[in-house]
Amino acid sequence: MDSIVHNCMTKAGRKVVVIDNAIPTEIGNDLYEYMQYFGRWNFNPDEEEESDMVPFIHGFDNDLIHQSPLWDLLKKPLIQHFGEGYVPYNCSVNHLRFGDNPIDHRDTHNPTKKDVTLLLYMNPSWNLNFAGETVYFDEQGEIELAVLPKFRRLGMHEGYINHAARSPSRLFKGARYTLAIKATPDMAYLKTRTHEDVPEDKDMIDRRAVLAKNLFGDTQEQTAVVSPRSYA
Repeated sequence: MDSIVHNCMTKAGRKVVVIDNAIPTEIGNDLYEYMQYFGRWNFNPDEEEESDMVPFIHGFDNDLIHQSPLWDLLKKPLIQHFGEGYVPYNCSVNHLRFGDNPIDHRDTHNPTKKDVTLLLYMNPSWNLNFAGETVYFDEQGEIELAVLPKFRRLGMHEGYINHAARSPSRLFKGARYTLAIKATPDMAYLKTRTHEDVPEDKDMIDRRAVLAKNLFGDTQEQTAVVSPRSYA
């Protein structure tokens, strides 16, 4: 049975809810195994201002998540604590190891929007000394709340709250996995928050072909380009 760990408002009046045992153990185990053995960890070099600097990400199709039994489970506490009508977007699993350095960020920069971020922690065993907390900051940059990434724990927070993931300590030898789903009740706003694939620039396509030929010879350029980097 799920249990509420935190149900609080920040100093700025924004909600954070943390629930333990949010999904059944079997589903948690299956999700962890899937990401360990079948995750496609794309290196994320994004160093723009809005980036959270998480280095490796496995992206999920939004519709896949929206139509999944997993979303049916997660939307129940979302509806209970934040209301009806939320649609998931920007769904991914974040991969953090000791030494990574994610930074503070907001998931939406529009304070009037009611976006909510859901964070489902996936590692089957976690203890206090492994660190890896999600930390929430007030508007002066002080920590208001820190949440340990315990197995099957679900954190939900308003997207405008400044927060950051912390890397595991050196005592933890693996990767910290978190399923992150952003959700919005505003369909018009959803279109502005859903990133469409931008066609690759012709100059970049041509340059890639030249580099591939130099490196791999006259083989078809497509076959010379490897699949996204695996880091599971």
